[in-house]
Parts: sequence; structure tokens; C-alpha cells
Amino acid sequence: MKRLASILILMLFCLALLPAPVKAQADSICFLSVLKTFHSSHAEEENVVINDNAQWQSLWLTLFTNTSEKPPLPEIDFTRRTIVAVFQGLQATSGYEISIEEIVETENALLVTIKAFSPGQRCGVTGIVTRPLHIVEIEKTQKEIVFHVKHKVRNCG
Repeated sequence: MKRLASILILMLFCLALLPAPVKAQADSICFLSVLKTFHSSHAEEENVVINDNAQWQSLWLTLFTNTSEKPPLPEIDFTRRTIVAVFQGLQATSGYEISIEEIVETENALLVTIKAFSPGQRCGVTGIVTRPLHIVEIEKTQKEIVFHVKHKVRNCG
């Protein structure tokens, strides 16, 4: 019995000396803002990943369907870059905003943190319809892109 107790104590002591398990590392990656606006023709709430020029051209045309002067399509080298776009959808008033805050790379995926702001009760808003969006470009990736939206209400005044 003493021998069993001694072995158990020795095993516990050895376990205590083992290094703690290492969690998977995640690194924040850089992104370049391509367009952030409150006014577009894109009325749907969605998140989009674009990896080719045809998709990019189609999206860009959709963004400016209701405008007479369309800005030129930004050139993206899709052999080296990926586009990540987030849309807040049609909003009945001003005071809404969507923003890509951070993109973190893990072993298997890119995690995109988005803040979607809405106006609080004390915020002065206009009755203008808005369609907030944020488009960024990142280094080319084949990893899964996972979106996490944090909804925030602005407290005004």
C-alpha cells in the first residue's frame, strides 16, 4: 500500500513538471480598406469573400447601380489578394455603421471580427435610407473565413 501511494505521489510530481499544453496561436493580420460607405445599392445584409476579378467586377457594379457616376473599379491582383466585404443591409435611417475591426489567422481559418453599430434612442438621426458596407483586401488565402458580428448600440448625448 505504501509502495502504491509512493508511485502515485511520484506520478503527480512528474505531471506537475510537464509543460502546460500550448494553445493554438492566432495572429492578427493586416488589411487594407478599399471602401467604407453608408450609401450603396447593396441592400442585403451579408458577408462576401471574393477571389477573382469577375466576382469583383460584378459586386462593384451592384454597389453603384443607383448612381449616375460610378467610381472606377479598384484594381486587385487576385493571384496575391482576397477581398472581404461586409454589408449591414438596408437601414431606414442614418446612424448605422459596419466596420471590420480585426482579422485573426488561426491554423485553419481567418476569423473576421465585425462591429455593426445602430443608433441609440437619444441619437439624432435623419430619415435617409442607408446601406452601410466595409470592403477590405488581405493577402490571398484559401482558408475558411469565419465572420463574427458584434452588434453595438451607440449611446448619444
